[in-house]
Amino acid sequence: MTARRATTTAERPIQAGQRRAIHAIRRDVGLDDASYRGLLAGVGVASSSDLTEPQADAVIARLRALQKPRKDRADGPFAKKLWALWISGWNLGVIRNKSDAALHAFIEDRFGVSHSRFLIDQHQAQAVIEGVKAWLERSAGVDWPTGRMASGPAATQAVLVAQWRRAVALDAVAEFPPGDDGLREYAGQVVHGDRSRFRSVSDPALTHALYRVSNDLGVLIRAAQAAGGDDE
Repeated sequence: MTARRATTTAERPIQAGQRRAIHAIRRDVGLDDASYRGLLAGVGVASSSDLTEPQADAVIARLRALQKPRKDRADGPFAKKLWALWISGWNLGVIRNKSDAALHAFIEDRFGVSHSRFLIDQHQAQAVIEGVKAWLERSAGVDWPTGRMASGPAATQAVLVAQWRRAVALDAVAEFPPGDDGLREYAGQVVHGDRSRFRSVSDPALTHALYRVSNDLGVLIRAAQAAGGDDE
């Protein structure tokens, strides 16, 4: 008679208590179907019924990590990129509420994802990011760089150029020339108090101060919009 081999912990299927915990925590954090499937795929299964006991523990740990005291705060692997775009929209005067909650309301309305932490899949996250960029392009004329220059300083420079055009149109920077030279001079004035400090907006010496200039220009744009009753 052949002896039966003992089932190891790693081979044991998901336990009833684990199943209940997974579904309870999933409801609590409001994880949508697509994100839940992505989470399961991360441990190598397509359905919770296929989980082993250790895999179920891993899923529970990941779900519990989503239970945050402030559920509106942007987080997750793609939150930094989304937040940078959202603040760009705020500084362009397109987005009127810069809060995390407003960002999440936007991506839920446009893309059906209720929170940035649920953007687990690379393709889904990229679709959301490109969607926000397309909106800022349509609404504010941002000419986004492509290829290897699609992110980093080149993207911030593209936002700055669009901001400058909006600021000029709103008569918010009348003391500066209206073209690219005006933006260069404005950046020099903000960073060093000297309009002649930078050769262009792409001057390497300006790289570390791009966000400062963008934030400063955003203040002027929002003030001009408020003064003019611009409710775009």
